[in-house]
Amino acid sequence: RLSWGLLASRRPLLQVLRGTLLCASSVVFYQALRHMPLAEASAISFTAPMIVAALAGPVLGERVSRATWRALLAGFAGVLLIIRPGSGIFSAWAALPLLTALLVAGYQLMTRVLAATERTRTSLFYPALIGSVGLGALSPFSLAPPHSLLDAALFAALGALGATGNLCLIRAYALAPATRLAPLTYAQFGGVLVFGYLLFGQFPDRWSLLGMLVIALSGLSLIAARH
Repeated sequence: RLSWGLLASRRPLLQVLRGTLLCASSVVFYQALRHMPLAEASAISFTAPMIVAALAGPVLGERVSRATWRALLAGFAGVLLIIRPGSGIFSAWAALPLLTALLVAGYQLMTRVLAATERTRTSLFYPALIGSVGLGALSPFSLAPPHSLLDAALFAALGALGATGNLCLIRAYALAPATRLAPLTYAQFGGVLVFGYLLFGQFPDRWSLLGMLVIALSGLSLIAARH
């Protein structure tokens, strides 16, 4: 419906950078999942909302309270519980979901900046274009058709769910402050625990569960700090 107007942007370079951050976060997180359990990797990446809340002040001009900084420190304490020395998670690979969190935080902050002037569909299109062209150019010889109809269906579902989730995120950032929206990410915690156990037979130990609880409570406390 928009034809070439879909590419029209008042800040195209920021759109390209934002799309690059999202694609990079996906690549980094996929690599993390090759070496870490789903729940633990996801829990560490869930520090992204706290990073968003902390950077919302200098980047977006939103008020950042002392409660926000306390929640941020508590959240990183939860990360340390998960990747503590002696645990199976304690390795250099644990840096990957933390890097994912930083990349996602940058993406979300840019989404908030662009939401005031850009079409929702334009902001949805740029990351998809960069992912398709950029990642395809980086790995042309690794591209292959799905091995089965089930694989094809899973790839299609991944694309549809990702696009729908990003569409909702873009609209949300157009309507509400970043510090209020970011903590709602923790609704995913239940899902990663269930799917990690049912699909991969993975379940965190008690210290990792405690770390996840600390991260979740820290994120939820950000909501309380805004009211």
